[in-house]
Amino acid sequence: MLVSRLATLGRAVQVQARRNFGVSAAVLQKADPIQKLFLDKIKEYKQKNMIKEAAADPGLQSELERVKGMYKVQKGEDMTTLSLPEFNDIVLGPVDLGVVSEGSAEQLES
Repeated sequence: MLVSRLATLGRAVQVQARRNFGVSAAVLQKADPIQKLFLDKIKEYKQKNMIKEAAADPGLQSELERVKGMYKVQKGEDMTTLSLPEFNDIVLGPVDLGVVSEGSAEQLES
């Protein structure tokens, strides 16, 4: 009975050790291929973005000119910025809630 329990325990320890080794081997790898591919794509995108900024897209310029013609934009206006509306605060007078103070009570009596 004791021997069978030790054998069962030994097999369980062996299975756990094999599983832990498999998991730790994947963790100890220097670079995950999918993660490496992801990082390479990010670097490639950054390089392409820098090149695009250097040479402006002519399609964008022609589209802006077309829209300027549609909306009759003045010559000096910039279509790439937003104009913000200006709001002025309205000065409100005091609100009469029907509360009578001493000074206003005298005015009502006279």
